[in-house]
Amino acid sequence: MKKITLFIEMIVLVLFNSLSFGQGTWSLQTNPTNNSGESMQFVSATEGWIGLDSNGLLHTTNSGSNWNLVVPNSSDAVCNLDVPGSRLSFANATTGWVIKTIGTPNAPGGVILYKTTNSGSTWTRSVLSTTTGDAAIQIQFVDVNTGWLLIYNMISGTPTFLKTTNGGSTWSPFNGAGIFHFVSTTVGYSFSAGPNLLPPYTIYKTTDGGTNWSSQYVDNTSGELEAIEFSDATHGWIVGNKGKILKTTDGTNWTTVTNAGLNANYDNNEVRFINNNTGWIATNNYNSSNSLQVLKTTNGGASWTVQNTPFNSRVYSLDFWDANIGWLTVDGGPIGHYIVTTGSYSDATLSGPWLFYTDLTPIDPFNDNLNYFVFNGNGSIIDFNGFGGPWYGNYTVSASGIISATLSNGTESFSFSGQLSSTTDGTGSLAGQNWKFHKVSNPGALKDKITGTLTTDNCGSRSVIINIDVNGQITSSTGLNGPVIGRVYTDLGVYIGHMTTGETSPWNEISIMGYYNNNNLVGQLGLDSNSCTNELSNLVRSDNLGINDNYFGDKNIIIYPNPNNGSFHFDIKNPKEKLQIEIYNQLGQRVYQATNIEQKVTNEIYFEPQSKGIYFIKIFDGNNTYKDKLIIN
Repeated sequence: MKKITLFIEMIVLVLFNSLSFGQGTWSLQTNPTNNSGESMQFVSATEGWIGLDSNGLLHTTNSGSNWNLVVPNSSDAVCNLDVPGSRLSFANATTGWVIKTIGTPNAPGGVILYKTTNSGSTWTRSVLSTTTGDAAIQIQFVDVNTGWLLIYNMISGTPTFLKTTNGGSTWSPFNGAGIFHFVSTTVGYSFSAGPNLLPPYTIYKTTDGGTNWSSQYVDNTSGELEAIEFSDATHGWIVGNKGKILKTTDGTNWTTVTNAGLNANYDNNEVRFINNNTGWIATNNYNSSNSLQVLKTTNGGASWTVQNTPFNSRVYSLDFWDANIGWLTVDGGPIGHYIVTTGSYSDATLSGPWLFYTDLTPIDPFNDNLNYFVFNGNGSIIDFNGFGGPWYGNYTVSASGIISATLSNGTESFSFSGQLSSTTDGTGSLAGQNWKFHKVSNPGALKDKITGTLTTDNCGSRSVIINIDVNGQITSSTGLNGPVIGRVYTDLGVYIGHMTTGETSPWNEISIMGYYNNNNLVGQLGLDSNSCTNELSNLVRSDNLGINDNYFGDKNIIIYPNPNNGSFHFDIKNPKEKLQIEIYNQLGQRVYQATNIEQKVTNEIYFEPQSKGIYFIKIFDGNNTYKDKLIIN
C-alpha cells in the first residue's frame, strides 16, 4: 500500500472546534487476498477482524488459522489510507463499525460507515460524507452506544470530528484535538499527528467526552507521534518515530522512556499493552537479515527485548489478546501470529466441570450469564446446562491452550472457542458473547435439602424439595415425578445445577442457581420452557448442613472472584464476631478500612484500587485474623 504523505498536520495544531510468560515466536498466517490489513481488533482469543485497504475485511474464528473475506457492500468503490488511527472498532463480539474512504488513496472523496450487530453476518451502510478530499482516519467505540470518529480533508487540511451516543444512528460534531483514544464515555486522550509534521507535539486530555480538552504535555523533540494505547484509565503509552516512547502512570504526567533496550533508529508505529507491565511496540527497524523487529517489555518499559519477525515490510496494525497470543499485519498483505507454545495444555486439561460466565464482577447467576460444561478429558463434552438440552459435543485443546468446540442438540448446534491462561482459567467466545471459564475446584461442595415453589405463568405452580448429596448429585425430588437426574456445582461463591425429571414438558428440565456463603444460601429455581414465562422463586435451606469443609481446604478465607477489579466477595470459616476489614497495597499503605461489619449471606466489598497489581486484605472477627492476597486487574 502506497504510503500517504499528504498533509494531515491540521489535525494537530490546537483544539480544533469543528516477556514474563515465556518466549514467544512470530509466524506467518495466510491472507486469502492481495490486500494489506491496516486496522485490526480481536474480540476474543479466537475471533478477530482486519480492515483491508479495499472494500473488504478479514474475519477469523480460530485465532487466524483461517481468515475469511467479508465484504459489507461489494458495489462501493472504497479504500483505506495509510495514516495514524484505526478504521474499525468492535464494542463486543457481535457489534462493530468500519469506516472506509470513498475513492482511492490518491483521490479520496468521502466516507462510508458500516455497522454489524450480528458478528458480521449482515451490515448496515450509511454515508457520512461525499466531500471531495474527505478521508476516513479513525473510529472508536467504548460501548454499543458511544463512539467518536475523525474525517480529514486531504485537500483543504480540515478535520471533522464526530460523536454518537446512539450507536451511530446519528452523529454530532465535537471538539477534536488530534488522534484520540477514549478510556470511557467521558475520559479520553489525544495527540498531534501527521506525516512530516514538525515539533512541537502536544498531548491533550478530556474529561467530558470531547467537549473540552486540556494540554498535558508538549514534546519539542523531532520524531512524529504515531500511536496511542491505554491499559487502564491512567496508564498510557504514545509512540513515534526516532525511537520515541512516552508514558503516563497517572493519566496526567508524561515522561519519555529511554533505556539501553531502545534505539533512536526505531520508528515506532504501533503499540499494544495487555496490562500496565506487559506490552509490545511495532517498529520499522530491521535486523541484519532484513527482518522487522518488535519490542517487548514485561516491566512497564524499564527494559525491553527485541523479537524478530518473518517480515520485511512496515507493520500497519498490532493486537494482543493476552501475554501468549497476538497478531500483526504488514504492508503487502502478510499476517503475523505471535504465540507462546508452552506445551503444557492438552485435551486432558479440560477434564471435569468448568464454570462459564460472562465478564461481570461479581458473577451474577440470575442474569443467564453462568453455565457449566463437563469435559471428559478425552475430547468429549458430556454435560452442559445452558440453553435447554441435552447437549453433547466434542472439543480440542492445542499445546498453546487454544480451545475449539462444537455442541449439538438434535438439528441444532453451536460452537465456542477460547484461550486458556492457566490450567484452571481462560477466556473465550460463546453465543456472541465474551466469556471467562474456571475449573470447578470442589464439585461436591454443596450438600443440602432445598425447598422452594416453582411458579410459571400459564403452567401453574409446584412445591419442590431437591435433595443433594455430599458429591453434589441430586438424589431425589419431592413434588416432581421421577426419575430425577442432575447435579449442582459450586465455586467462586456461586452454585449452579441442572436436573431432568420424568415429567412431560415444560416441567422436565429445571435449573438451579444462586449464591452461597458458609451456612447461608440464596438462590432460585428456573424452568426451561418455550410455552411458559418463568417466575423464579426464592430457595430456602431446610437443613442446616452448610458448605462442605472441602470448600475451604487448608484456607480459612475465600476471595471470589480473584483476580477482580476492586469489587469482590469473601467467605470466612467459622467467623465469631462483627468484622473489621482492611486492605493494604504492596508498600504497606492502608487503602481501605471498614469496621463493625455484620457477616452477611453475601459479603461484598468494593474499593477503588490505586492501580492494578497485588493488594493484601486483613479481616479481624474479634478472635481471629484472616489474611489473603488480592489481585486487581
